[in-house]
Amino acid sequence: MGLFSRKSRTNADEFSREFYDKFVFGSVRGRDLEASYAEVVRTNISKLDSSFAAVRLENLTEELRAVHLEMTGTAWTHASTWEVASQVSKFTKQHLTDLDRVDLWDAMGAYNEMVAQSATKGEGERLGGVIKTKRFDLFKDLINKESDREWAGDAIARVANRIGSEQSRKTGKMQGFVGIRMMSRLGLEGSNQIVDGLAAVADGFYQGSTQALDKVELVL
Repeated sequence: MGLFSRKSRTNADEFSREFYDKFVFGSVRGRDLEASYAEVVRTNISKLDSSFAAVRLENLTEELRAVHLEMTGTAWTHASTWEVASQVSKFTKQHLTDLDRVDLWDAMGAYNEMVAQSATKGEGERLGGVIKTKRFDLFKDLINKESDREWAGDAIARVANRIGSEQSRKTGKMQGFVGIRMMSRLGLEGSNQIVDGLAAVADGFYQGSTQALDKVELVL
């Protein structure tokens, strides 16, 4: 890599805060960006399946916010060291707590479960066993470095849950699983068209979060 193509080293906490404030909780001219995007999503998916038009915009906005946060965490886990990914996850938990949005942290957990399942479900006992062992070993290694293990436990577990999801993301399986969970949380009946639409949204969040690191290396 040439001298002028090196990434700038940026503090993970500071970068995460700026990214969340701008893209997850940001607004333009007093208009919530995620709410504006929710309107676009509802309109576009309703063209594929008219039943999606009945989704309440407020509910869709908050689910999109949760998916955005989890896809960002997953993308940055794929692009960073385990230690940095763990710090981002702990920062996210604390940041949402400070914003009185623990509900979003809980909602993120529902999508993190889908990220985890996408890497193991239907992949065979041997591969599933290998991935689960790697997750356990990583969790044990990271949690042993924590002074407050009870508080940090779920944040670190979410990082471990992402092991194996690089491949399921490449095949689109991860995004599909996220779309299925989102459809369920929105109280909708099964529809391939809706799942595909929501999977595309999840993929867009992932790609956007990946591109945010094009010139940046997150460090502790």
